[in-house]
Formats: sequence, structure tokens, C-alpha cells
Amino acid sequence: MATTQDASAQSAPLDPKTSERRYWRDPITSVQREIWRPGDPDGVLEADYFERPPPLAPVPERWRVYQTTPAKPFKHRVSEPPKNVLLDDRALYEVLTSNIPKLVAARKWSHDLSGPAKLRVRRVHRGRSALPNEDGEIPSIDFGGRVGKYVFCGEKDHEEVRYRELSPECVAEPSAPVRDSTPKNTNKGHNQFTPVDQLMVDDDEEYTVDLGHQITHNVKG
Repeated sequence: MATTQDASAQSAPLDPKTSERRYWRDPITSVQREIWRPGDPDGVLEADYFERPPPLAPVPERWRVYQTTPAKPFKHRVSEPPKNVLLDDRALYEVLTSNIPKLVAARKWSHDLSGPAKLRVRRVHRGRSALPNEDGEIPSIDFGGRVGKYVFCGEKDHEEVRYRELSPECVAEPSAPVRDSTPKNTNKGHNQFTPVDQLMVDDDEEYTVDLGHQITHNVKG
């Protein structure tokens, strides 16, 4: 029989740097995906966009499943899920109720949204449930017509995988731009209105000056 200490150890957040990779499998298509963890990059758009023609990309290149609760609520350009991932029910609902523009959300998370604030009709329940509202009910969206409501109830028998946040020193900083060390040509361009004494030319270079209707050729040397 598991003790309280064992149970707390099992529910402790995992170290994203040292723990083994965890996976999620789609209950309908059986497609396997990695679970996103702190330190993972954004997904690559071309690798796994919605309804991408076969063959499937290798598992490490597929869009990951995001089921993480951030330290701060989602806010546009401040605290957002990584782009090009599959959101679980809670993350998707929190995106839809945040100030992230609906068109932006549809572009970044196309497996979940078919357009601005338009949930994909056949979207499978994934990951955690959305948090109950003040009435104790799980939030939902009304599709209208025969489709009915989509309740953000999460995946049946889902076991959440929690990760610790990376410390600031572990977060990779963007690389500095590489400076071009190629010598620059400082010669000034000119036209027919540039005074002759302001022309700058290289040694042994021929230049042409238009003085009204008279064309003069000069060669230094």
C-alpha cells in the first residue's frame, strides 16, 4: 500500500532537464506526441500543421501537447503558450478568455482553432479540464445547431504531468547577431550635378562627369 509520502513524491513536479520524456497518444488517431516541458522550443509550422499531407513527421518533430499552468495568466506578448503546439482543454479555454487576439490564436494553435474564436468541431478532448466557474460548472462553448455544446471537461482518466519551471540561468538567451566584418565601400555616389571636387574615386578608376552638354573623361594616374 502506498504511503502518503509515496503519493506526494509521485505528484511532485518533474525536473524538465533530467526527467525522461513523457508522451501523449491521441485516443482517436493513435498519433503519439511528446508532452511539452519548459525549455522546449516552439513547434515548426511546416512539420505538423493541421491536415498536413502524409507522411507524418517523426515524433520529435511533431507539435507537442501543452498542458502546463504558467506562473502568470495568459496575456498577449507577455505570457503565452508556445506557438505551434496542441493545447489541452484548460490551456485552450484560458487562451480564449485572455486578451490574446482571436486571429493570432487561430494562427498559432491551428490544431485547436479553425478561425478566430472558432473551435474545431471534431477536436478531441485533451489533457486537463478547465477550472469550474463560480457556479461550479465546467465552462463550455455553444456551437449552435445540431452540434450543441463543447464542454472543456478534459480527457477521461487523464494523469497530469507537471514540470518545475526552469531557473532564469537555465533559460537560453537569444544569440547575438553576427557582425559583418567585410570592409565597407565609403565612396560616395554621384550624378551629373555633383561638383568635380567632391567626387571620390578609387585609384586608377575612370570616371565621367557631365558638364552641361560636354562630357569629360579623366583617368587618375
